[in-house]
Amino acid sequence: MAVSKTEWTLEAVNQRLKEGRVKVSVEQIGGMLALRATLPPKPGSDRPLSPNTNTFGRSPP
Repeated sequence: MAVSKTEWTLEAVNQRLKEGRVKVSVEQIGGMLALRATLPPKPGSDRPLSPNTNTFGRSPP
């Protein structure tokens, strides 16, 4: 049985997320991958009710 290697590009991943109407995108910042999403403010926050964009990233081990 042959195992196929799937190569993912950020563009392909982001396109699939967009098609699935997932409001997250994947970015590469230096040597890490980061998720970018627009989230509502935390409960009890002093920020206005307009959403803000947050980026969460982690370096590979």
